Amino acid sequence: MRHLRLILILLLILATATPVSAREAKKWPPDAMDVSYTLAAELTGQRGLSFISFAPGVRDYLAAGSEGEYNAFTRSRISPLFYSNSNPGNRYNAEVGGSIHLYDGYNRLVSMQYSTQYAVNGKRINVTQALAIMSSPSNLSLETYMVPMEEFKDGLPESRRGDWPTLYTFAREHAYTSADPDRGQRAYLVMTFVMNRLPADALFEVVVSPREKAWRTLDNIAKDKQTYLDYDGWRVHMFVAQLNPSSLRQRFYCNYFYTPGAGIPEAARKRIQAASFSSKPEGSPAGQSRANYQAPAPQASTAPPAPQAVAPRQAPATPGAAGGQGPVGRGLSFLNPLFPDDTTLIQTRLAQLGHYTGAVDGSFGPMTQKAMDDFAVRHGFPKGQWSLGLQKALFRGTGL
Repeated sequence: MRHLRLILILLLILATATPVSAREAKKWPPDAMDVSYTLAAELTGQRGLSFISFAPGVRDYLAAGSEGEYNAFTRSRISPLFYSNSNPGNRYNAEVGGSIHLYDGYNRLVSMQYSTQYAVNGKRINVTQALAIMSSPSNLSLETYMVPMEEFKDGLPESRRGDWPTLYTFAREHAYTSADPDRGQRAYLVMTFVMNRLPADALFEVVVSPREKAWRTLDNIAKDKQTYLDYDGWRVHMFVAQLNPSSLRQRFYCNYFYTPGAGIPEAARKRIQAASFSSKPEGSPAGQSRANYQAPAPQASTAPPAPQAVAPRQAPATPGAAGGQGPVGRGLSFLNPLFPDDTTLIQTRLAQLGHYTGAVDGSFGPMTQKAMDDFAVRHGFPKGQWSLGLQKALFRGTGL
């Protein structure tokens, strides 16, 4: 029941949350800030304050607990939103709650809501109840890169594509810039990284169009050649574009839309435009992305990654015929629906399971998308996102 109360307090936080300015932060008493800091340290595997202890079992209720999921997030920003205590003096019970924002070396951000109860006994504090859960950010930070397709195929082995840090680092290091020589029209893989970790029910949509203000899904000219990847909450959008980046006539725009999910009150879950990107903005190097409007002030940057040739794989004859788990089923080799050979494998498996009735042609079109969404929903995954978890569920027991 006590943890149910903490959950209800968290819901109250989410419904009434307002930004805390530096001046307002000074009003929070030292014990509230000390406990909040120690909670953030606990989440990231760092050492908290020595005079603060945790009651048995409390750590089990903290997101990431002892799993070390956020150990690389060594920077934090703490924003308390409420505080109360039972008595004046130096012995009392108190509670504090608010937001914790964790940052890692890639400048990725995890937003969390927390609530904790504790007992102050002189100079010592014992945390008796604590809860921290990931929530949707109020805004998005985006980075977009245009990568020559042949570089991506040749430079990034397929076995490494399932690793977010490798994909992101490769994109930054191989990004197209205006200083690159003009090689005329060629294929580019346009990659957008959401630098916020998103809950499964948060929506991230990209509308690609030659028109700057396009916002409708049906305006998206890349809908049949795009893919959304989900690396355990870290979203990536990719599509292939044929263009000469130095040509104004071939310019395209990406408009990014975001609908928050868990951690944001239902009434506030509105679809907003988080940012926009131009393949060649005026007065800027090609591939520079920029924020468009709205309170979320996203930061976006640009650079291109490299492509790689995908060797065809042999699909299993029947579901589970090979038994066991191969590299695809275990997630050691990450399939990309942008590549025909990978799409052929996905179509074959979906057809074997009765979800797909179209041609196995390596083209990730609407029928393949619908079949993938049908499988995803039946197995507890969100629609419209190809993720490592979904791949593992799809190819479980095939031996691939």
